[in-house]
Amino acid sequence: MLQFEEHLQDELNSVGRLTADQQLQHLDTNGEPIVRGAIRLTSKKKKEPKVYETPWRALRIERYGHQSCRGGKTFCPLDHSGAAAPEYGKQIFIRRFTGETRL
Repeated sequence: MLQFEEHLQDELNSVGRLTADQQLQHLDTNGEPIVRGAIRLTSKKKKEPKVYETPWRALRIERYGHQSCRGGKTFCPLDHSGAAAPEYGKQIFIRRFTGETRL
């Protein structure tokens, strides 16, 4: 029974990672210029990797970074789209304040 449950959990985690990956890709821009306030930002030519934590393990996502023609700080729309997994945050909160050690 334990082997079955472990296999089932692995398969469910695989589905979770796949759907989280697709959702994060969907939330990213397609590389088109964006406007923040009065500033036009254009994307870098190459996507940059970043690791996002999810309830189903960490995912490495290639995403666009944008910057103004004047340079300065890079803006990544995916980082500001609410892409942080709310369920993962809830699990961390519960774990921290209840002492539960398993996610």
